[in-house]
Amino acid sequence: MNPAYLQSNLPPLITEHAVSRNGSKACVFIILGVLNLTHRNGHCNEDISGVIPGKRYHIEIKLETRAYVVPAGHRLLLAVTPSSWPLIWPSPAPTTLTVYPGQRSRIILPVRQEHRDVKEKDLELRKFGLPKICFPLHIKKVKEPKFSRY
Repeated sequence: MNPAYLQSNLPPLITEHAVSRNGSKACVFIILGVLNLTHRNGHCNEDISGVIPGKRYHIEIKLETRAYVVPAGHRLLLAVTPSSWPLIWPSPAPTTLTVYPGQRSRIILPVRQEHRDVKEKDLELRKFGLPKICFPLHIKKVKEPKFSRY
């Protein structure tokens, strides 16, 4: 969970994107987390509550779990947005999010510890084989497609 303090003028969905960025500004998408602000206290009916515009809220957004090694020299970029088109539908009205950085807003990342035994065991791991694929589906054309709206 990544705790943050923020305020919003609407009860939007909040998305967090973690991106690895190198010196040439090329980015690699790592992970995504989504939170509906009305569900900030939980997802049971009694936990759901509205958002008061301008009020600061303590929220925690759980990011999906991924195994990714950030290369040396890269920086992590964390984007907090009210939508993530086309995955998350945007709010019907303009949304303003204010994130309050500081000691209470942070991102918590797991770090794999360096250890000789771990490196030795990594060498014993089997390599991934070729991906398994399915045979293509048999398609029966009923009629030729029409590419006109009129």
